[in-house]
Amino acid sequence: GWNAWSDLHKFDYTMTLPAPVVPISPITTSTVVNPTYQWEAQAGVETYYLQIDDVGGAESFVAWGVQYEADNICNAGVCSVVPTSPTLDPNGSYSWRVRAMNDSGWNLFNSPVNLVYAP
Repeated sequence: GWNAWSDLHKFDYTMTLPAPVVPISPITTSTVVNPTYQWEAQAGVETYYLQIDDVGGAESFVAWGVQYEADNICNAGVCSVVPTSPTLDPNGSYSWRVRAMNDSGWNLFNSPVNLVYAP
């Protein structure tokens, strides 16, 4: 048969999500159709998700996003990607933001960075 229960043991588990992502560029203006998006790399992050929004009413897209493995895009403390889509429209208004994932899960997006494409 079964023996008596053991004494109760208590443990704590703390989940630590990544800190908010810190954008580097582009800030305010891009002079190219497909700019390089850069942000500060974070230790322990496995994946980043970049989201670009058309906020100027051109409605070519509402929100576009893609996920990147940190090992493939981060080097020397900087993560850098050049998405081929979406292309920016002249004088269009956009915002971009990034979120990060580690073993504990996804953090919240950073505050959106506003961007105007002015060739």
